[in-house]
Amino acid sequence: MSSEEVRMGCPECHGAAVKNGTIRGGQFMRCKECGHQFMADLERRRLPDEIVSIIKKLLALGVAPELISKAANISSRQAYNYKKQVVNG
Repeated sequence: MSSEEVRMGCPECHGAAVKNGTIRGGQFMRCKECGHQFMADLERRRLPDEIVSIIKKLLALGVAPELISKAANISSRQAYNYKKQVVNG
């Protein structure tokens, strides 16, 4: 196993993954077998279900995604993705 290879399996095919740079302070990985790219530590970045529920309720009430992103310390893109989920049901 090379120094770049990590004992982490690809979430898609469970193949060996190698380091592929960093993004937002986290390690980005690439599967050697299928080429899928993913974050090494997704659980650390996942919001609790209670927070997601509150965010979606605020979006349903018409609160701007920009304000929610600042208050919840999430990216504007993530807030807009939650808004899409609310609009699409």
